[in-house]
Amino acid sequence: MTETPVLWIGRTQKGAARWSAAAKNCGWQAHALPLIQTEALPISPVDEALLQGLVEQDTLFLTSAQAVTQLHEFITLHGAMPSCAIALVGPATARAAEMAFPGRQPDFLAPENNGASLAASFLAGKPSRKGKHVFFGAKHPNPDLGDALASAGMPLIFVAAYHVLGIPGPPPPRGELVLPFSPSGVASLLDRVEQASAHPVLAVGPTTAAAAEKSGFLLRGTLASPEPSSLTAFLKQ
Repeated sequence: MTETPVLWIGRTQKGAARWSAAAKNCGWQAHALPLIQTEALPISPVDEALLQGLVEQDTLFLTSAQAVTQLHEFITLHGAMPSCAIALVGPATARAAEMAFPGRQPDFLAPENNGASLAASFLAGKPSRKGKHVFFGAKHPNPDLGDALASAGMPLIFVAAYHVLGIPGPPPPRGELVLPFSPSGVASLLDRVEQASAHPVLAVGPTTAAAAEKSGFLLRGTLASPEPSSLTAFLKQ
């Protein structure tokens, strides 16, 4: 008999549910493998004033659903949604924003679900150079967005809303496919394993794929979007 292939999904049981269902529908076993967790950080009085003072010519960049959640908490405590432009990195962040701020459409949305793509979309809109460009999110974000905007003479102001922490735990079995969702997830997986090359990885997005290859994992493929339908398309190849 042919063994059923196994996929380890780099999220909690709840977060992995839709991905697990997609894998099982393709004939795979699927298991949750939580790799990272987030820890909210206090917003300083200076950053509070910055966020509350954003106006129409300014832009607020959000690159994760977690950033949206914490912005919603901040606004709930401190007042209304700022009137500035909103730039979102991809569908998961956009979905979170639609739930948190009904009726508020993003002004910029990354077509390729990464920071470099968001920067390109933003710059293509010929934004005002007089406005502030504020990133609200992880304490140590992927540098692509900030680097691209700095090169265009529009440096980001960073507001750290949360910190990403790796979750320690046992490694997945050697040879079984792992699905990490971010470079932080890749780093956490690397801390667990003895030999990265013994663990095949299917990465969500090119940034995660680059981190996996740099860490020595066997890259089996890159999903085009952070959606279970993308996993289905890959597994049915």
